[in-house]
Amino acid sequence: MKKFVVLWFAIVALVFVVTAATMGLVVMLQDPDPTVVRIEGSIDGDTITAVEKAISEARKLKSPALQVIIRSPGGPVLAAVEVARLLRKASDEDLIVKTHGQTLVASGATLVLAAGTPGHRTIDGEAFVLFHGIQLGSMFGSSCVNPSFPEVTEDDKALNAIHNILASAFARYTGLPYMTVVDMMTCGKEMAGAGLIAVQRRIADTVVGHVVLPVALPQFVKTEEKKDAERPVDSWKELR
Repeated sequence: MKKFVVLWFAIVALVFVVTAATMGLVVMLQDPDPTVVRIEGSIDGDTITAVEKAISEARKLKSPALQVIIRSPGGPVLAAVEVARLLRKASDEDLIVKTHGQTLVASGATLVLAAGTPGHRTIDGEAFVLFHGIQLGSMFGSSCVNPSFPEVTEDDKALNAIHNILASAFARYTGLPYMTVVDMMTCGKEMAGAGLIAVQRRIADTVVGHVVLPVALPQFVKTEEKKDAERPVDSWKELR
């Protein structure tokens, strides 16, 4: 019995040591610079807290700038709006907020990118960017929704208010006219592409690295069809 108890405690101790070592490794992999905040995964309440802490730390250290690395599919609208508000407020007050998009900048993450200090918003050329309007999700997926007029229900009023808050924030951070942003957020006008479209829509200022140019897909298909038609008959057999 004693041997069993000793063995059990030994296993627990081993698990604890391994877990502690692993957690230490994770901490070491995090950016040691407190003036750098990484927004990865869904934007939520934890993201708001992390950004607040980073802004506070930057001021304590009297740092002139805060670096924000964004790799995110977005998240709840109001969470993204609050993160963006905090960053632009810090930029307006005393910090240069350098936002940089990597790999994936989608949905509400585009607003966070745009909230950086103008002239200091960059994005990787090969990052994937997705901009769209308000989406409502359920167990069956998500769907785009436009403002509803006349406002018949409480849901209509709430949706319209959120739509207005988001459009106003985008208009302020990008410098685009409010109605231009409203048009961009209309269902069916979603935009997806590489980093360059973020610059074209004033969400970012500069593309970093390789610039991926947009492809006019219908023209590309026609060009490929023309090339196929000009091939010898034997090559068609090979393709089959």
